[in-house]
Amino acid sequence: MTWPITLANASRGTRFLTIVGLLIVVGAWMIPQASLAEFFLHPVRANALTHAFESAAAARIGWTIIGLSFWLFPLVFRAIQPAHSIHNTPAFASTFSRTLFVLLALSIIVRLIRVNESLWYDEIAALATYVMHGPGVIMGNAFTTANHPLQSLLSWMSIPLSIDPGIRLPSILAGPVAVYATWKFTRQVASESIALVSAGAITCAPAAVFASGEARGYALAIALGALASCMMLSILRQTHQKNTPLWYALFMSLATWAHLVTALLAVGHLLVALWLMRRKEQRTASITAFFAVIWAGFVSIGLWSPALPDLFHSRDQFLALTGNEPTLFGREGAALLEQLAGAYGWAAIPSALLVIIGMATTLRQPNLRLALAVTALGVPVAVLVAWLGNSWLYARFILFAMPATAFLISLALAWLWKLRPWFAITLAAITFIMWSADILTRVPKQSLREAIAFVAAQKSPQDTVVIITPADNVGQWYALANNFELLPTGQNGSQLNECLRLTHPTPKWVVVLYPHSICESAIGCMRLGDYKFAKSFPGWVDWGAGDIQVFQRDPSPPTTR
Repeated sequence: MTWPITLANASRGTRFLTIVGLLIVVGAWMIPQASLAEFFLHPVRANALTHAFESAAAARIGWTIIGLSFWLFPLVFRAIQPAHSIHNTPAFASTFSRTLFVLLALSIIVRLIRVNESLWYDEIAALATYVMHGPGVIMGNAFTTANHPLQSLLSWMSIPLSIDPGIRLPSILAGPVAVYATWKFTRQVASESIALVSAGAITCAPAAVFASGEARGYALAIALGALASCMMLSILRQTHQKNTPLWYALFMSLATWAHLVTALLAVGHLLVALWLMRRKEQRTASITAFFAVIWAGFVSIGLWSPALPDLFHSRDQFLALTGNEPTLFGREGAALLEQLAGAYGWAAIPSALLVIIGMATTLRQPNLRLALAVTALGVPVAVLVAWLGNSWLYARFILFAMPATAFLISLALAWLWKLRPWFAITLAAITFIMWSADILTRVPKQSLREAIAFVAAQKSPQDTVVIITPADNVGQWYALANNFELLPTGQNGSQLNECLRLTHPTPKWVVVLYPHSICESAIGCMRLGDYKFAKSFPGWVDWGAGDIQVFQRDPSPPTTR
């Protein structure tokens, strides 16, 4: 290392980042705390003012950390990175350039196929609780797990276009970003044709397409995580530019801001860097990668800082305390394995074979093993953290590993092409057909809009309607659009008896979300009240447990029991 590094002998870029960091620090402390609290104030939550001042204090500290990191880390990288020649990625033929452009366009088209589906539970919960209240509420509040701040912020910016489905626009646009990042990542260790196959795989993989069809943080986590992995692989292979650590820190921190579990992808990067540090020829690159991850961690803390008080106060919601949380030793675990093959259910069968073959091809090639570790090590880390921390994990939390899936599929097809071209073509065609069929025929994630529209068409003007949900009255979003209200009944219908007793006239309709979670007392109330099954609206969320059922009260008098 060459010390001392000061602003006097720093590069122009270092001086620029130092100035930006200084402005961030000054801004954090020049803005009055009362103004920050007003910015973060949630208009309807309990103890909103107290929390707003907590958010303001945390934001000042977090933004100061970001500002200081912009001053410190460029100096660190300038000291530890020796002058070396950059191994530029070879130029590629215009045919491949046109093919990549076609894939980018196709990725948008494919993702538009399902964009008009009904908003589902989590989307409406985030929209009503955070997005509709603007950037301050989004950045400073996380008292439920519905808020994925970066996604919520971008969805808020998309509202002027349209709410439904306009709030999904950021996720749709994340699709081509993920395609480009996956292509760029694969191209560092494989040929141009393999890189294009990898980009094609993530273009059409149902798991990635479905993630881009909802206003949650998963599509952004895939895209930004892929960009961060691309930067990390470049650092570890010593083909990076001077500003690559900066780009890594920005992409990785934004990916974490899109979904908190994506931070475990960075933990995977850190473990790879520490493992490679034992090699003398790799030590400088590994140290650079190590500090890049640390920088991303500091920026992530700064971005999340206004919401950190909420995360601390509600930390129990991340623990498996009730026994009803998703467990990897069941359907959720099977879904995770299917997702690592790029699809769910029967559509994952041929691609699972390709993923296994792709893993085998990396065994004797260090560059391929390194690339796989960079994109996929976060998966076992996430599983281990959830298990040791007595936490819970949905398969969709691990969508950041989709670039690894696309990478392995491309390696498998390349190996099969050398062995038996006809077999590679056949297996690729079968995979593509099954993936396409899944995208085109799978039922909506949750048909809430259709269920509410059915009730609106069937009910008379004087009929009252109640809804049973796990927590939020998300059906109200579509009910108000149909000029009626849905009366809440407590968590999973725990207050249904009181609602039926105190509401006049007695509710004629009951809309049930997640019927497998409804409490026993609610089931008893519906039986005693002579509510008959009217119609079911299938949904694939939670692997079939997210169906919506509508019940209608029998107009005849209840029989004597």
